[in-house]
Amino acid sequence: MAGTTGTTIGASKTVSFSPVTSRYVRLYITSAADVPSINELEVYNSTSGPDTTAPTAPAGLTATAVSSSQIQLGWTASNDNVGVTGYDVYRGGTLIGTAATAAYTDTGLAASTAYSYTVKAKDAAGNVSAASNTASATTPAAGGNLALGKAYSASTTWSASYPAANAFDGSTSTRWSASSGSLNNQWVTVDFGTAATYSQVVLKEITYQRVSSYKLQSSADGITFTDIAGTAGTTIGASKTVNFTPVTARYLRVYITTATDVPTLNEVEAYSL
Repeated sequence: MAGTTGTTIGASKTVSFSPVTSRYVRLYITSAADVPSINELEVYNSTSGPDTTAPTAPAGLTATAVSSSQIQLGWTASNDNVGVTGYDVYRGGTLIGTAATAAYTDTGLAASTAYSYTVKAKDAAGNVSAASNTASATTPAAGGNLALGKAYSASTTWSASYPAANAFDGSTSTRWSASSGSLNNQWVTVDFGTAATYSQVVLKEITYQRVSSYKLQSSADGITFTDIAGTAGTTIGASKTVNFTPVTARYLRVYITTATDVPTLNEVEAYSL
């Protein structure tokens, strides 16, 4: 083909020429200093050429601690002129894994530890995007009662002897009681101080077992509460353990829908499993 004759090739040689239409292409080695060897022969049409365009950087990276040993990552998928083939996930600047989609769960982490992450997209040609934004999360303490000693509030209180604080003091000898005559739609709320991830709540109704229906609710602002799926129940009894899909929120509320008499709770405990 005209204009394609050359001498040495070296590590890489790009040869451009006027478009040719044919079924076969042959690299003809006229002479060599020793037995010739070729690592790769690539042929491109005149319009595309090699793919040198990197994907766009992943956007909106978020990190959420779902337990004392796991953090979930999510981000907006990248775009590429040919197609994104996957993502490289970095923790503290070190590559820790890859993901085929815009989500990744980092496991085996230490409790009560802060971690930061970035993500890069890649395509089939080996092009790699710029890094995403940095997202950070802190794993909660392992096994500890998240509600212990935290700030609190209640719908009503019987007296100063039975405040909502008693439901979060770690003692089953104390209790919160609603006000006299208040049976239904009573609640106690714990404020973790910042968003916390929890997946188990233990309710203790030791002194008087009066609750006949209840549910757990979460809130980011302490004003608007959302029912936690799968947590509605009837009686509590001396102790009731409620497990559910991890929730991340600043507030947890035990909402007592109905009771046979003034409801009272000895303890409310929250855990991240």
